[in-house]
Amino acid sequence: MFLDIHITDKCNLRCKHCYFPGDRPQDEMPFEMFRDLVDECAHLVTNVEPLAHGRPERQRVIISGGEPTMHPEISKFVSYVKAKGMLVSVLTNSHRVRELIADVGHMLSEYDFIQFSLDGDKEHHDWIRGRGEYDKILNAMDFMRESQTATFGIHHTIHKGNKHCLEDLLRLKYHYDLHSIGLNFYHERASDLLESLSLEEYEQYCRDARRWIPNADRPKCFTSKGCVGGIVGFSISPRGEYWACSRYQDLRGQYPQKMQDCLDLERARKREFPDSKYTCMKGVK
Repeated sequence: MFLDIHITDKCNLRCKHCYFPGDRPQDEMPFEMFRDLVDECAHLVTNVEPLAHGRPERQRVIISGGEPTMHPEISKFVSYVKAKGMLVSVLTNSHRVRELIADVGHMLSEYDFIQFSLDGDKEHHDWIRGRGEYDKILNAMDFMRESQTATFGIHHTIHKGNKHCLEDLLRLKYHYDLHSIGLNFYHERASDLLESLSLEEYEQYCRDARRWIPNADRPKCFTSKGCVGGIVGFSISPRGEYWACSRYQDLRGQYPQKMQDCLDLERARKREFPDSKYTCMKGVK
């Protein structure tokens, strides 16, 4: 089951490619809502996961935002996922990651994942996120390597302005022995400062990246037969809105509705997953 829980709208940065508006709400998910969502996920996973991938897999809960480490109860959230016997991934810009690991590092394994958002070389990353942010990411990855707790990797959003940065990603991959590099497509709806690739250019970039970085890949919510967002999983906002995914914010339900009642399990049983050109990639040429 695909479960991406946005626990807060708050963020310490204002990135030029962010798909959330600058005047977005500043809501935070209460622990009770998070607990209920994780509990239902634990109940659903044995039935839902084989529908998506054809085989059972250990459930992973993605904790994101905003910047999730700004939530005052982030450690409690991670601890609860681990107590349920699930894997956890935290998507972060590196803010407060040391404090998080100090609190929950002893609970994490090599199968849990800290994913750092990195947008290319130092010049480009700092232009996107602010001066000094590139060095903060490297310092955080140095810390993660020394802590030997969770595995860590990079989440990289690609557009025409940073497609030349593949060599820098390659250098970081081998320097840090990164677990993975996620290759995310930039959509031209958050800012007119950046220009997205064509779909053909994006696919070629992914192929080129995999020649040198075998564990570089596009988002895992894509299957070989289409997009699973809203069919066997959701992204969930701090207000409890069930989105098909964070990029394709098609509303499918609202907490406290049961997720099972909002998933399209009949389509999943028939393995009828829509092509992403009708969902998050709609309008991309």
